[in-house]
Amino acid sequence: MPKRFRALVLFWALLVGPSSALGADAQAVTWTREEPRINKVWTVTAYAGEKWRLDPESMLGKAQAFRKDWAKGSFFDCTYGGLSSTRTAYTLDDFLGNRAFRLFSVNREKLGLTERDVFVHRISCARGLRVLYPFVTFKPSGRAMLQFEGVVYILK
Repeated sequence: MPKRFRALVLFWALLVGPSSALGADAQAVTWTREEPRINKVWTVTAYAGEKWRLDPESMLGKAQAFRKDWAKGSFFDCTYGGLSSTRTAYTLDDFLGNRAFRLFSVNREKLGLTERDVFVHRISCARGLRVLYPFVTFKPSGRAMLQFEGVVYILK
């Protein structure tokens, strides 16, 4: 087996293995009709967190749209540039206990986090190698949250 091929296989195994960057508590799940989908137009309705560079007030009422092969909006654009997404399911306790989502945990009361099923999406665009992460949806509420700079935006 050529060295390049072995290195590629090893890299892929490490990338998608159970202890990958998504965390050991990540669960494999299958889609059902009642699970939240990201393919729609989302509107920013509220926020929690601290201002860094972008004024969070200026984002209220702004939209972020996702479709099968493109995304357009205030946070992320990918116009036919190889849009893809993955998601990881968590229980609310596991989600809030994960260090990567500390900003959600700190602002739990302001965000009104009570849903039991949490889905963390990593949305990427091959053109320009851009990534929108974490984009969080909840079952059964139909709302989403997006951490951007020091703020968590609530979208409906």
